[in-house]
Amino acid sequence: MSVKKGFGFKAALAAAALVAVLAIGGIYAYLTYTQSVTNTFTVGKVEAELTEPAWTAAGDEAHRDIYPGQTIAKDPTVTMGAESNPAVVFMEATYPKKEVITVGAGGTRNAAAATELFTPGELGTGWVELTAKQKSDSAAGTVTRVYGLKNELGAGASSTLFESVTFANVVEGQVIDDVAIGVKADVIQAGGMEKAGDAYTEGELGAIYDRFVAQNAAP
Repeated sequence: MSVKKGFGFKAALAAAALVAVLAIGGIYAYLTYTQSVTNTFTVGKVEAELTEPAWTAAGDEAHRDIYPGQTIAKDPTVTMGAESNPAVVFMEATYPKKEVITVGAGGTRNAAAATELFTPGELGTGWVELTAKQKSDSAAGTVTRVYGLKNELGAGASSTLFESVTFANVVEGQVIDDVAIGVKADVIQAGGMEKAGDAYTEGELGAIYDRFVAQNAAP
């Protein structure tokens, strides 16, 4: 808006100068005025790091020979760079899924069923699961859950998705291979993103995530 007003003001000055030349006839042959403006723009950037401080501090030994029902420290944390622009943050956690027999809280043996082998703890402040974005891969035996942060994350700030996962209470001997949970962080510059209030709703986060996925899809 200010740029348009500026051009309008320059146009008015030029018109006034033209009227003055015409009014005084040949006294002055020319009345000229030249001005140029160069605008320099700095393109914003987002920088972030994904770490798991508690998982790392526990060491490899803490993650070996786990047992049914065990709760394990796992704390995916996104930390923005010191000079990063504010960002909308998503995390994708991929959990192994296998048909197993589990035992209920009262010791009741359940029928074999496809079961996610890990359950995350309580989500951190501001995080919400985008349930409509869940993806299953039967061939790989995995389920990927997508989470979004309702508040933008600014320079130097950090946020933790959850602090632990719990291994399913499976009947022993059914899971003999190593299992893994994969976590990926997606950080998108917040400038230009639409939200109705101070925080993003689940629907707004879903729309931004869909746009991000489409933008990064293979051609």
